[in-house]
Amino acid sequence: MADTELKSLRLTIAGKVVPIRVHPSEEAMIQGVVKALNEQINQYQIDYKLRDKMDGVVMLLLTYAIDSKRMENIKANSKVNELLSQIEEIVSA
Repeated sequence: MADTELKSLRLTIAGKVVPIRVHPSEEAMIQGVVKALNEQINQYQIDYKLRDKMDGVVMLLLTYAIDSKRMENIKANSKVNELLSQIEEIVSA
């Protein structure tokens, strides 16, 4: 993708401005992600009475990392189950 096809955006996450270049077709999706991130950070601040936005960012990062690891484990378990099924089919043939 050529740089000329990219659009420059300045996103604000937890009060910090982040410059980013995106394909115009992804702009709405990215704006939605940023909105969801800010809402979750704000919710952590309310739920846990956090004074610093960075604490909310850290909690959000930890949440996403844990969710990512869980999904990774689910995919690995799915692959193992698929291989076990294939082995069972071979053995029972």
